[in-house]
Amino acid sequence: MEWLYVLLMFLVMLFTAYEAIGYYREYRRSKTKKDQLNFFLKIVVLMILVVLLVWMINQVMNISTVTGISTV
Repeated sequence: MEWLYVLLMFLVMLFTAYEAIGYYREYRRSKTKKDQLNFFLKIVVLMILVVLLVWMINQVMNISTVTGISTV
C-alpha cells in the first residue's frame, strides 16, 4: 500500500512543478503590478492546496494502516 502513497506524492510533485512553471511563464509575460500580484496569489493558493492534499493523503494512509490493528 505504501507504493500507492509514493505514487500519489510523485504525481502531486509533478503537478506542482508543471503549474509553477506555467505560472512563472505567465509572470514573465505580465506587465503590470496587478498581474504580478495575481501571479503570487496563484502560487500561494497552489502551495496551500498541495500542503492540504499531502496532509489528506497522509491522514488516509495513517488511518488505513491503523484500522483493525491497533489504536496506539
